[in-house]
Amino acid sequence: MPNTFIKEDEDPEYDIFVSTDNVVIYLDLRWKELEYNRVKINTDGNKIYITDSINNRIIKVISLPIRIDPLTLTYKHKNGIFILQGNKLN
Repeated sequence: MPNTFIKEDEDPEYDIFVSTDNVVIYLDLRWKELEYNRVKINTDGNKIYITDSINNRIIKVISLPIRIDPLTLTYKHKNGIFILQGNKLN
C-alpha cells in the first residue's frame, strides 16, 4: 500500500499520512505561542491528546482514521512543527 494522505476535516493545524506500517502526523502549533518543552502528547490509540503539562490545558485533540499502538507513539518538534509517529494496529 502506498503512502496515503488523509484529511478528515478542514483543520489547517495538522495533516495525517498513513502508510503500510505507520501513521505520521504533522502538527503546526506555531500560532499557539507555547513553550514547546511543556507540551505533553499522549494517545489512547484512537485519539491523540496534546496538552500543556504545567496547567493541564488541552491544546488539541486529533481523531485518528485508524488505531495505533499507544506504546509506539513518538514525537519531535522543530520551529513549532511537531512530527508524531505511531505504528498501526491490525
